Amino acid sequence: MKKAPVSTAGKLIANLIQFANFPISPESDVLLLAAIDAQETAERGEDVVFAGLPDAEPIPTDFTGTLISFEGGDGAGKTTQIARLAEALHATGMTTRSLREPGGTAAGEGIRDILKTPASNFALCPLAELLLFSASRAQLIREVMVPALTNGEVVICDRFFDSTTIYQGARGIARPVLDAVTKFAVGGCNANVTFLLDISIDAAAERMGRRRSDVPRPFNNGAARARTEPEPEVDRFESAGDVFANAVRNGFLALSDEFPERIRVIDASRPSEGVHAQVWKEAVAMGNVIVPDARRTILPGPGHLYPDHRRELPGSGVVDRVA
Repeated sequence: MKKAPVSTAGKLIANLIQFANFPISPESDVLLLAAIDAQETAERGEDVVFAGLPDAEPIPTDFTGTLISFEGGDGAGKTTQIARLAEALHATGMTTRSLREPGGTAAGEGIRDILKTPASNFALCPLAELLLFSASRAQLIREVMVPALTNGEVVICDRFFDSTTIYQGARGIARPVLDAVTKFAVGGCNANVTFLLDISIDAAAERMGRRRSDVPRPFNNGAARARTEPEPEVDRFESAGDVFANAVRNGFLALSDEFPERIRVIDASRPSEGVHAQVWKEAVAMGNVIVPDARRTILPGPGHLYPDHRRELPGSGVVDRVA
């Protein structure tokens, strides 16, 4: 950092770096400093230009575990479906870990606080947003995901880099810049499968209107501190309006056409049980990528039964092993 930042966002990011009593990876540090520079440039009224990034240290990706991401607009039901899939996979004896972005580490939760602050509190330029999301992701991958995947766990993440491609793309960031920053942040760590929960913005808005803002989300975030306090009811993305929300939805659908082998589109307008049934059907269809052959036997109808399992998990349509 060449000099102390003067912008509110820059000061918050600088404090996160300088007074952190938790790990910050070299890649995250680079991205956080770049975010400060971008925001300071924007607040001086100058053109914000992406200056590139150094080469990141490659991550060995010969994992025995599986990385699953869930994508979609706000109100699509990602949290519910992640919990259901984790429960179903756990019922087969698999070890699962559910994470969220941004967040999942102490550094990531600090970044999340900045990003989730309503836009009326302080300005944050699109490039700074991109770099902050990517800094959180870089930390999560190196601190939590890589060890879990190396140990053979199934990691299920609420958002991953597709969200950056779509949301920051809708903010006007060029695709080559998005791809360059993502490449630096993820170091080759890619999702094995992505479930895109697709829902109209009207249906999503109705769901979000019914959602209580004070219900803590049940994520096992490794070293991250507990998050039980309510987040702001309307963050800088939720307040962006219907035009932005439509751009996000259409962007995700276009991305699914670009990567059809990885991204599976799920109709999220149906009741939760029907959405879970389709997610599970897709998961099983991928064979050993998610559910090993030795662990799966699917019966006709919505129920799922696994060998030597007898106890039904409430509301999930799956049964768990009896202790």
